[in-house]
Amino acid sequence: VLIALVVVLLSTSHAVDLQLAVQPDGSYTLQLDGTIWLASPSTTSVCVAGKQVPLKADHLEKTAGTDAFGPWTGVSVFSFTTTGAVIPVVHTFKQYAAKPSIAVAEARFPQGLDTAGCGSNAQQSTHFPAFDTGAAKAPSLGFLSWRQTVLSDTASVIGLEKLNQGGLDCGPVVAFDGVDGPAYAVVWSTLTSHKIVVQATGTNEGQLAPIHSLWSAERSDQIACLSDVCTADQKTSGNYQVQRVEGYGFLSANNGFVEVDGVSVKVIPLSFAWSEAEGDNWVGTNSTYPDSTYTFTEHNGYVIADSGTPGTVPLKVYMKKYNSSHTDWAAVASPDGISWAQTNGYTYQYLAGYVFVSGPTSNPVYSLGVSAAIPSLPANWSYSVFFSAMEGGPTRATYAWGQQIQSYYGTYRLSSVTLTDVGYYTDDGAYYYVWEAFDIPARPWPAQEGLVLVKEQLINQGVPIAYMQLDDWWYNGPFYFGNVKSVVDWHASSSPRLFPDPSGLVAFADRLNISLQLYTPFWSDQFKTKYNMTESTVFRGTKLVTPKDSYAFFCDYFDLGAEMTNGRFSTFEIDFLDSNFAGSASMFETVDSADIWYAGMADAALERGIALQYCLPSATDMLQALSLPAVVQARASGDYVSKVDNPYQIGGSSLLMGAVGIAPSKDTLWTASPQPPTSSDTEHSGYTTQPHVQLDSVLATLSLGPVGISDALNYTDTFLISQAFRCPTDGTLLRPARPLSWVDSFFYAKAVQGSAPDIRSTHAVVPATRGGLPDGPVLISHYIVAWRTTTSPSLRPSDLYPAPAWNVRLAVRKHIDGPTTAAQYAGCVDGGSSVNCAEILCNSCMPQINATGTDLSQYSLTVAVEELPNGAFFLGELSKFVHVAPQRFEYVIVDPVSGGPAGLVAGVKGCPGQTITLVAIDPSAIVRVANVTLPASGFADVPL
Repeated sequence: VLIALVVVLLSTSHAVDLQLAVQPDGSYTLQLDGTIWLASPSTTSVCVAGKQVPLKADHLEKTAGTDAFGPWTGVSVFSFTTTGAVIPVVHTFKQYAAKPSIAVAEARFPQGLDTAGCGSNAQQSTHFPAFDTGAAKAPSLGFLSWRQTVLSDTASVIGLEKLNQGGLDCGPVVAFDGVDGPAYAVVWSTLTSHKIVVQATGTNEGQLAPIHSLWSAERSDQIACLSDVCTADQKTSGNYQVQRVEGYGFLSANNGFVEVDGVSVKVIPLSFAWSEAEGDNWVGTNSTYPDSTYTFTEHNGYVIADSGTPGTVPLKVYMKKYNSSHTDWAAVASPDGISWAQTNGYTYQYLAGYVFVSGPTSNPVYSLGVSAAIPSLPANWSYSVFFSAMEGGPTRATYAWGQQIQSYYGTYRLSSVTLTDVGYYTDDGAYYYVWEAFDIPARPWPAQEGLVLVKEQLINQGVPIAYMQLDDWWYNGPFYFGNVKSVVDWHASSSPRLFPDPSGLVAFADRLNISLQLYTPFWSDQFKTKYNMTESTVFRGTKLVTPKDSYAFFCDYFDLGAEMTNGRFSTFEIDFLDSNFAGSASMFETVDSADIWYAGMADAALERGIALQYCLPSATDMLQALSLPAVVQARASGDYVSKVDNPYQIGGSSLLMGAVGIAPSKDTLWTASPQPPTSSDTEHSGYTTQPHVQLDSVLATLSLGPVGISDALNYTDTFLISQAFRCPTDGTLLRPARPLSWVDSFFYAKAVQGSAPDIRSTHAVVPATRGGLPDGPVLISHYIVAWRTTTSPSLRPSDLYPAPAWNVRLAVRKHIDGPTTAAQYAGCVDGGSSVNCAEILCNSCMPQINATGTDLSQYSLTVAVEELPNGAFFLGELSKFVHVAPQRFEYVIVDPVSGGPAGLVAGVKGCPGQTITLVAIDPSAIVRVANVTLPASGFADVPL
C-alpha cells in the first residue's frame, strides 16, 4: 500500500523527456528536454586477453523489442575491435514511448569476449556507458552517489570528475541541477549484473588521483591518503585536516601495471597500517611494517615502482620519535611536504616509490564496465544500465528511479517482526555485548539466564519486545578481531558465561519464547562442512561457500538455526557482506556466479520464512536485493559504539535503501545514559554513556529499520521508548511512509561547500477516506530532524518529500520528548487559540528549523502537518514520535455531519482500554482536543 501511495504522489509530476541520442560515429549524449547534460568520450575500448583494445563503430541499426518496462524502440551501434582478431560489440540505446522519462543502455557481446588477465575485481574490462567529465554540463552539475565498500559512504559533489572514487560496489548516481533554481535530476544504475559492473573515473585504466597529506594536531600524526574514501574516513575518525597535495598516484592497476601514454608502467601498492600503541597511521610500499604493533588496515592505491617515468618525483618516508609512546611516520613528495618534514624534526628513512607532480591534463572519463576479474564473457551475454529523469531534487528523483526499477523486478519484501515490533539487541554497543573476552569481569549470571531476566523485566515495564538479536558472542569460534568470532561450530557455546545448559539455545529459546535474530560474520577455515568453500583474500583464515553450493549450504544452515531454537529463528544477519563478497574469488568465476550466490542464500531463507539483514553491505547489494524478497533490512551506518558515525551515516544511506524498499538499520540503541560500566568491542571497561539516547530512539523509529534497544537490566527509559510503539501490551511500531534521510538542501550545500547542516526529513501517510484506497486522498504529515546545527535555515519546498502543493498550508509543532505526557501536549488546550499549540504557515511557506547547538545530544524533531480540505489540521497523538501514524489511524476524514468542532473523524486503533489524547485545529484556528478510551475491539471513530 505504501508503495502504491508513492506512485500516486509521483504521477502528478511533469514527465521529463530523457533521450540517449546516438550519432553516426557511435558517440552519444544524455539529454533532458533537448538539453545535453552528458556526452560520451571520443574513443572507447574493451579488454581482450589482458590488453585494452580500441573499438570503432561500423554501422547503426534501428531496433525494437519489449522488456519488463514495456515496448521499446532504439538504435544499436555495431562496433569492432581494431587490432588482433575482429570482435563485435553491440551497444543498444532503448527508449520507451509510454515512459519518456526513462532509457536503457545495453552492451552485448555476440561472440563473447576473452577477458582473462584483464585485471582485478575493481577494474574494468569494458567501458560502457561512459561520459566525458569535462563535456556538456558534467563539470557544473551536482552528483550524489553511494561509493564503494560499505553503503554508509555517501558522496555529494559538483562535477562528475570529483565524484572520483570508483571501483567495485559503487551504487546509483544522481546527477542534479537546481542548486540555485528550478531542479531536475537524472538517476542511473545497473539494471542487470549489479555485483560485477564496476564504476571508474580516470584518464586511463589506473585512475590518476591526488595524494593528500593530512595532519592531526591532536595525534601529531601525518597520513598520505590517495583515495577520497581514505581522506573522508580520516577527517571523520581522527580530526585530520588536509595540508597539501603531495603528488598523484593510481587508484587501481592491472596485474601490477598501468597504461601511461600508451606505455605499460609497473606500480606497487601503498599499504595503510595503524598502531594503537604508537597512535600512528603508517603509509608505505614495503611489506615490513615499522614494528609488530602495526596492523594492516587497507590498500591505499598505487605508486610507480621505478624511476624514469616523465613527470614523476620520489615519494619519501620520514620518521619522528615524539616520545616513548608515540612515533610518527610521514610520506611526502612535494617540495612543501619535504620542507615541512625536515623543519619539524623528521628524518628520512627510505624511498616508497614515485608519483606524478601534476594531475591529469585531459578530462577524466567516467564509465561503467564489467569487472576485469571475470575471465570471459559468454556469447550473446549482455548487461544493462538504467536511466531515470525527474523534475525535482535528488530525493524525488531517487524515489522515482526506485519506483521504476522495483516495478521492473516486481519487488516485494517478506514480513519481519524486526521491522513491525520493538525488540532487544546484543550487538556492538549494546549493554550485554561482550560476555567473555578482554579479561572483563563476569556478569552476575550467564547469558542464558540474564537475557531472559532482561526480557521479563521489559515486559513488566510495558516494553513488549517481540524478538531478540544474538550477535557474535553466542556460538563457538575464535576471536578474529575485536569481539568478532569466526564460526567454527554454529552451536551455542557451553562456556560457563554463555550457555552452560547442555541443550544450548533450545532451553534458552523456550524460556525466552520470542523470535530470534541469529548472526554470522564469516566461517573459519576450521569450520567443517560437506560443501565447497573459497578462502577469503580479505579475511585470511576464513572462507565462504561457493556460488554453486550456496543454496544447499544455507538450506542446511537455516534448518540448523530453526532446530537450535525450536522454530523461533526468524531473521538471519550476515555481516561484513561487502568484504566477504570482494574477498571470494569464486564470485568472479563467471558472469552469473555472484547472482547464484546471493540467490542461493535468499531463496533458502524465503522458503523457510526467514528474513535477512545485510550487515556492512554495499550499494550494489541493495540493487541485488531488488529480486530477493527475503532481504528486508540492511545496516545503514557504523556500529552503535561509534558515537558520531552511527547517527550520522544513516542520513545518506537511507535515501537509497528507501528507494529500493530496504529498511535501514541504525544498529542498536540505549534509552538511558549513564548506565553501570559495561564492555563493548572497542571500550573494554568503563563504557557507561551514550550521548544521544533521545536522538537514537527517534532515528531508529523514523528509519523504518529495527528499533532494537539494548539497556542494562532495569535501566530502560520506558517513557522515552514507548513513544515509538502502540501501547504497553502491543509493541507495534508507529512509523512514517519512508526512511528518514537528508533533505535536498543538505546534498546541495554539501556539493557546493563540502559540508551542510544535518537536517533530515520523512513523511507519514494516512488515508483521508474510509476504506483507505491507495489512489484516494491522503493526509500527509512531515517529520524533520536536525542534529548539531549552528544555523536556522528555512527549508526549500523539495526538502519535504512529497513537496506540499502550493495552496496547502502547514501547521508546525516541535515534538517534546518529555519528561511527562502533559509536557508533550503543552500549549494545546481545548477551545484555546492555536498560537501556543502550533504555528500555522501561509500558503507555500516552509518551516524554519532552529539551530540545535553542536553538542552530540542536541537535536530537534519538528512535525509539519498538511492542511485538510476544510481548512482544519489534524495534529494527532503528540506523545508519539510519529504524531499521525498509519499504524494508529485507519483514516482521518473531513465529515461535517459526524465530525466534531473541527469537522473531522479519526479512525483510531490500538489496545483495548488504552486512553489516547488527540489534537486538531479547526478552520478558525481554535484547538480541539479529544480523549478516547478504546473499547474491547481496539478501534473507535473519534470526532474532533
